[in-house]
Amino acid sequence: RVGLLNIGEEETKGHDILIETNRTLRHTPNLHFIGNIEGRDILRGIADVIVTEGYIGNVTLKSLEGMAEMTMLTGKQIWRSNIRSKLALSILSPVIKKL
Repeated sequence: RVGLLNIGEEETKGHDILIETNRTLRHTPNLHFIGNIEGRDILRGIADVIVTEGYIGNVTLKSLEGMAEMTMLTGKQIWRSNIRSKLALSILSPVIKKL
């Protein structure tokens, strides 16, 4: 499943290059093109491959990396904040590792 990262799901959304890319992908044989996807869809598993421009793709990737890093840091701070959190972490640790 291949999606095109765009500002909307409609085929007519985005600038000319994105509209033309959508058209090209739609007409590419043996490609399971699912259409445009929006930023909110990236982590939903809707697409296995996301096509994007270099600049937008890089900004998106760096944003997701930063979000993951901050989530982990905040989680560690919360878990270490008091004895109950530490106890909960010791109980939930095997489950968290599977995530």
